[in-house]
Amino acid sequence: MLFRSIEEWQSSLPIVGGIVASQFYWRQYQTEIQDFQACGLPENTGFYEMRREVQQSYPDHSYFYEANTQTWRKGDWYGLRFLALYHGNSLKECVYNVEQKQLMVPYNDRWPQLYERALVLASGYLPQMSSDRLWLYYRNITPELVSRLTQKLTLTCKGL
Repeated sequence: MLFRSIEEWQSSLPIVGGIVASQFYWRQYQTEIQDFQACGLPENTGFYEMRREVQQSYPDHSYFYEANTQTWRKGDWYGLRFLALYHGNSLKECVYNVEQKQLMVPYNDRWPQLYERALVLASGYLPQMSSDRLWLYYRNITPELVSRLTQKLTLTCKGL
């Protein structure tokens, strides 16, 4: 099974053109508080919500902005948030239990859909959330798969 590195996956996301940033209100995902905050025009690499009206309940779109290339990319919401955490050096360690063949991923660090799909297809099970809502549990996962995926996502995994 071939998996892309996180950088290769980011580069493969569709580019969104024609955005005139000054015509919208922006909110940037802040990794420290794990929420969006209003900001001026996007200048830094990160995950942004775009709104036509400042008081809108929901964003019109959510995109990832690459400041060095001034490129907007679209993808699954969890994947874009993962990129914000990755670029902000804010990803937390996951945990693997060898005896139970169970991978625990911090809920707020949920992996991009492509990588989560690999776990679900390999195991035959959807993830389960812990009762405290802090972890996602993936069962019936081999250590080889965990090792390969965490390498590609540049994550550390306790228990491997």
